[in-house]
Amino acid sequence: MALDPEARTTRRKVINTALGAAGAVAVSAIIGVRPVAAAANGNVQLAAGVADNDNDAAAETRVNGTTDGIVAFSAIQNGTGTGLYGYSATGRGVLAVGGDTAAGLYAESANGIAVTGSSYTGSGVYGYRGSTAAPALTGPVAAVVARADDPAVLALRVMGRASFDFSGKATVAKYKSSVTVIKAGVTASSLIIATPRTNRAGVYVQSVVAGAGKFTIYLNKAVPGATGVAYMILG
Repeated sequence: MALDPEARTTRRKVINTALGAAGAVAVSAIIGVRPVAAAANGNVQLAAGVADNDNDAAAETRVNGTTDGIVAFSAIQNGTGTGLYGYSATGRGVLAVGGDTAAGLYAESANGIAVTGSSYTGSGVYGYRGSTAAPALTGPVAAVVARADDPAVLALRVMGRASFDFSGKATVAKYKSSVTVIKAGVTASSLIIATPRTNRAGVYVQSVVAGAGKFTIYLNKAVPGATGVAYMILG
């Protein structure tokens, strides 16, 4: 039977194509797969970006999750670096918005710190509850600022025990009516609350006078024995 020239040509093309593909695989295995460079304002390039103008985008880059229960976007660092970093020169570094019953931002940690807010010169964390965007923060800076736009709404709620480093205990010695406590950070304008811890009939805290780095707790009279006093410093 005579061979069909067209069939020979077709088989030759298939063989050549297969050999070419195998060669391409071999070459890529030797030199490695090169990253594909995207056009300006195009796709984001992975493992690229060391300068401020790298991976520039003229519009929002969005990842949409359309299946319930999935994570739409993950940033995982298995080493000692940062999993997700957000920065803005004049706006928000990270904006987290939740639904009617969901948290805008949820952080979880097995052993470490779930959320850290840090600022060199401003407040570390600013928590605001209101019907509009949080107003600009004025006044003294603090590690944590809690604010509510309605006096009837709680700015800070603690469910469980609370610990304050600027609280403690002092002892008024026997036959004395006062005790001075040395405490760095106390000023003359500090507000100090004190209450006896030892039950002495007719004995109460008469006043607390604050000064630079110290304060004195005065009882209304001398006590017949050592008397404990608890205090909390505000401001």
